Amino acid sequence: MKIRNFVLFIRYEEFIETIKEKHYEFYDKNKQLIGFLEAHIRSYTYTFYDGKKYYYDDSILIERRRKNYEDDFVWGFKELNNRLIEKNIFINYDMNIKDLMNYAKKYLLY
Repeated sequence: MKIRNFVLFIRYEEFIETIKEKHYEFYDKNKQLIGFLEAHIRSYTYTFYDGKKYYYDDSILIERRRKNYEDDFVWGFKELNNRLIEKNIFINYDMNIKDLMNYAKKYLLY
């Protein structure tokens, strides 16, 4: 029985950089999914900092939008992790909303 070693990332920044640097072909083939996730990370973060601008202070709409993004994160990171395993790339990201927001503040907000 062969046991695989998984590398589990808790910081998205390190996770995505590892994919870019060590598995660029995978990164390149999955740019759409990664771009989808990063756009959602940015938009989700904006609901906390600039949400009233877009939702006219309607807290019900803001909360609904956040919930949609959170659902997409769960689906998207599960899909990305599964695609990595299918390609025998044994790294995964353990999704954390606070970590994603920190990444957005550092790299995605403008």
